[in-house]
Amino acid sequence: MENFDKYIQLLLTKNLEEQDNELFRQRCKKRFESNGFKEKTIIFKKQKIRIKRRCYYDHKEKKYVFLLDEFLHINKNQHISETDKQCAYTMIALKKMTFSQAIKSFNDSISNSTLSRIIRKQKSNYLINFSEPTTKYKYIYIDMDDTFTTLKINNKSVKFRNRVLHIYQDRDPKTKEFINELKMVFINECYMNSFENKNKTITQIRQILEQYYGDIKRFKLIFCGDGARYIETTAKEFDAEVALDLWHILRKIKNIFNYKNKTKLDALFSDPKQFKKDKKDYCNNIIELIKLSKVDEAINLLIEFMNIYQFKANEIKGLIFYLRRNKDAIEIWKQPYYFGTFTETYVQQLVKSYYGNFGKCYSLETFINLLKTNCIVNLIK
Repeated sequence: MENFDKYIQLLLTKNLEEQDNELFRQRCKKRFESNGFKEKTIIFKKQKIRIKRRCYYDHKEKKYVFLLDEFLHINKNQHISETDKQCAYTMIALKKMTFSQAIKSFNDSISNSTLSRIIRKQKSNYLINFSEPTTKYKYIYIDMDDTFTTLKINNKSVKFRNRVLHIYQDRDPKTKEFINELKMVFINECYMNSFENKNKTITQIRQILEQYYGDIKRFKLIFCGDGARYIETTAKEFDAEVALDLWHILRKIKNIFNYKNKTKLDALFSDPKQFKKDKKDYCNNIIELIKLSKVDEAINLLIEFMNIYQFKANEIKGLIFYLRRNKDAIEIWKQPYYFGTFTETYVQQLVKSYYGNFGKCYSLETFINLLKTNCIVNLIK
């Protein structure tokens, strides 16, 4: 494969140099005066190649030019053709490749910083194409969660909170595609307190819902999230119901029962094998009860387990409080109009996985442009 890549590079180099010779023969001799050769490294057809091309003095414009660069639509100090630029942008922003996947597709001829610059300079808008009339449905589902992204502003790393909303009216049972879908990311304003940010977010959610779905009083809104207070207060502003995200409650239950230190178990209990079996049974039974929206029965099992073993009592008390506070948000799962989604998983995909942001630090402009290709974004002013 390496030899093949070298062969492609040699072939492209030869073709470009022949094209440079052709431009030399066809040029207007009175206007373009040849002034020797200069080398340049460019990315062309996903290959990194180094070529010699002629430099000319343009008597009309009174400046030095490279006719081959103009032929390839490469500006001064630019090292990648417009075709390859668009290809890189399509991979990252539209095909949702990570940076590393795009670099591999370019045979490692392009760098992270080059990709970041390409994304930052591209201008793209979020296009909304609802598949069906909004009035066909009675409900609007809103997955809501926060995530954090480290971005560069004036060469300094700043951590931003991203409030992500995934909005839809239905989901196709066969294709799993969301119907009448919107994706929104509100990036917190740096100089606003949490109360001001919350009020601004609520105002913008209302404006966007009314813009794309019409009079929202016709619909029943359902907010799905991790049970955080801000989701509850936001839902109250819209007279909406709240549904607890299944992923979060499963994680909380499994974390309590996931006790693996055998040495401590031997010290705590005379029969650690029996404890391990009981722990697994209690965990599975509680999860099944929660999935059936039987919150009170799940709480009773937790209290029973706590009374028998007095194990991780504080954590169990915290889980009991969490279940009681979100009882209504769990019992909504029984309703025929609700179908659960893993909000946390979707948010991570939307903000991080789609854009290859695993520990990377983009500039704010780059990150905004990445989001704008797929989301309605609240820009920082």
